[in-house]
Amino acid sequence: GAGVILQGGEELDWYDLAQSNGGMWHPYKPGARNNYSNAAYGYLPALIQFATGTSFAEFSREHLFGPLGMDHTAWFREDLPQGTHEALPVEKDGQGFLDIGHYCFIDYTSGSLRTSAKDLEAWGNAMLDYGAPTLWSTEMGDEIVSCQERKVNNMPVSQKDCKFGYGWILLDNSKKITTTEGWLKQGFKDYDWTDGIWHDGAEV
Repeated sequence: GAGVILQGGEELDWYDLAQSNGGMWHPYKPGARNNYSNAAYGYLPALIQFATGTSFAEFSREHLFGPLGMDHTAWFREDLPQGTHEALPVEKDGQGFLDIGHYCFIDYTSGSLRTSAKDLEAWGNAMLDYGAPTLWSTEMGDEIVSCQERKVNNMPVSQKDCKFGYGWILLDNSKKITTTEGWLKQGFKDYDWTDGIWHDGAEV
């Protein structure tokens, strides 16, 4: 459970969660299929904690946020520096907007990171060099940005046609336009949200 405590005091059991609502376990061999999965990122903290013996929050601080100077970035609100001014996610409410309050996903690593624009800039600058050498080796950086998509016959997709990799998806222009139009119909200005930028629980 990576230390995730549920209401009532019990620790989260990822295996039981995967079995609920029809489950998500399938008898595919590794690399045989790929699919969009937020839940897969919920397993990452459990795996890292098991392998390292430290919490994922501590691991992230030591190996990711710390080396990049991301001092206003944390998985949990209580780990942010004291006095941090936090943005609130909003939803359309009649002619205005309503703060819906802070929230977190039970599989928090799938989208509950709190950060700042300055820290996000530091991350973006590191990614221009594929994260190397500050975070990991050049070889690992190359693998992170390489195509992981497979055809039905399990053959690799060409780099030119690739849309999926480790933690990233390339959207074509039609998808980007559709997403933007969806926000505009809800009353948002194009990428101009007064209370911060948020998606899937992540807040800036």
